[in-house]
Amino acid sequence: MKGKMAALMLCLASICSFGQEVKIISDVFPQYQGVVIINGKSSSELYNSLKLWVAENYNSANDVIQLDDKENGILIIKGYIPVAIKIMTGMYTFDVRTNFKFETKDGKFRYTADVTNILDPNAPTAGDMMNSIQKKPDGKYQMGAKDSITNAINEIIQSLAKKLTNETTTEDW
Repeated sequence: MKGKMAALMLCLASICSFGQEVKIISDVFPQYQGVVIINGKSSSELYNSLKLWVAENYNSANDVIQLDDKENGILIIKGYIPVAIKIMTGMYTFDVRTNFKFETKDGKFRYTADVTNILDPNAPTAGDMMNSIQKKPDGKYQMGAKDSITNAINEIIQSLAKKLTNETTTEDW
C-alpha cells in the first residue's frame, strides 16, 4: 500500500510540474473519477481538445463516442484500452473495456472511468476477468490486475492532462 501511495504521489508531482493539477476523487477499481485543472482554457476549448484526443487515440471516434453534447460540455466514450497484466509467470495484454465520461467547465474537466469488462483478445472463450476479480477480489493475481488497470487509467489521464496543457494554437502554422 505504501508503494502504491508513493507511486501515486510521484505521478501527481510530475503532473503539477506541467502546469495542470489532477485531483483524484476515486481511484478504486472498477470506477475512477477526478478533476483536471487546465488554467486558461474555456469549456468549449477543453471539449474540442477532448474530442480530438478521442479521434487520435481510438480507431474510430464514431464507433466509441456514445454521447456528444458540446452545449453541455459532456462527452461519453465506450471503448477498450490494452493493459498488460501479469498472470502466473507471464505478461498478457487484456482488452479493458472502459466507459469514459468527460464533463468540461471553464478551466477544468471531470473524468469518470468505469471498467466494465476485462477480456483476453487471444482467448475470447476464456471469459471475462471481471468475474474472477469479483469472486476473489483480494487474490494475488486479481490484485495485480486491478493495480495494472489503475495504473493504465491514471497514465491515460496524466498524458491527456499534459497534452491539453501543452497544446498550442495552429492559427499561424
